[in-house]
Amino acid sequence: MFIDARPGFRQIFRDGEGGGGGAAPGAGEGGGTLGAAAGALGSGAAGAGAPAGTDAAAAAAAAATLTPAQTFHATLAPGAARDLVVTKGYGNPDEIANAYYNANKILGGATDVLTIPGEKATPEQITAFRTKLGVPTDAAGYEFDLTKIKNVNEPMVEFGRKMFHEIGVPAKQAQRALDMWEDFVGEQNRSMDATAETKNIAEVDAVKAKLGAGAEEFLANGKRAVAAMGLSDEALGRMESAAGAGAIVELLGIMGKGLREGAFLPGAGAQQDETLNSPEAAQAEIAKLQGSKEFQEKYNNANHPEHAAALKRMEQLFAAKVPKKAG
Repeated sequence: MFIDARPGFRQIFRDGEGGGGGAAPGAGEGGGTLGAAAGALGSGAAGAGAPAGTDAAAAAAAAATLTPAQTFHATLAPGAARDLVVTKGYGNPDEIANAYYNANKILGGATDVLTIPGEKATPEQITAFRTKLGVPTDAAGYEFDLTKIKNVNEPMVEFGRKMFHEIGVPAKQAQRALDMWEDFVGEQNRSMDATAETKNIAEVDAVKAKLGAGAEEFLANGKRAVAAMGLSDEALGRMESAAGAGAIVELLGIMGKGLREGAFLPGAGAQQDETLNSPEAAQAEIAKLQGSKEFQEKYNNANHPEHAAALKRMEQLFAAKVPKKAG
């Protein structure tokens, strides 16, 4: 038997006379289980007494249901000290020793131990705590290293200073947060750029496929338009973002062709086109275009961006081919 079976000894574990034991003082966790386990473990701790006649097997079974921390608690003498250990959640002697060590450091005025301000802490106590953590006294105290940022958004940086100070972020952690955010934004931008590049390439390839054999000349016309108008890469980028690469390539190709043929020059028009001045000139131009592989691609391909212009050109030539009636 782990518990002395003599009536006089059992009486110690009871709240009053008679059979059946009540809860022992300080047996806050596990109720009677903790008390029975204390007896099974051979501790001098008085827990909830086991009923008369409880044998060693029952006490051992009660002990088997405890967690390691509860098993440790069962070895302690009941009272305020054990209640404190249970409340604090210390589960072994090492944890109690560390708590005692740190408490002595605080009492001794150690500077490397921080006391977290309670609900009734004064503003001065909170400020002192934040200062020890490395939080600047005001928002202007955050001196960020912005060398990694290509385009600094000053209003955003100022907002960050105010936000970090408001929530009490130490200066080093604030800088780290800023660096992580910049890395994230950079990665997102690179991902979007790659997606846009893939989309632009697909659009340009679609234009080339539609143009067929005349694609290279069409693109050369586009380059001519870019050079003539002095468009910068930045301007082309904005146009591309607004309308898409495919639409811009088609537009510049048509403009470049117009520049090459003088259609955009002041006073340009039918009077400058000698092929429309006589039936003979019109017939010669018709024959020339009918033998042109490039023109026939535009004329016969309804999907070609210059198809409508080719149709109009032939209409003009055939109209000019018919002699005008006198009077």
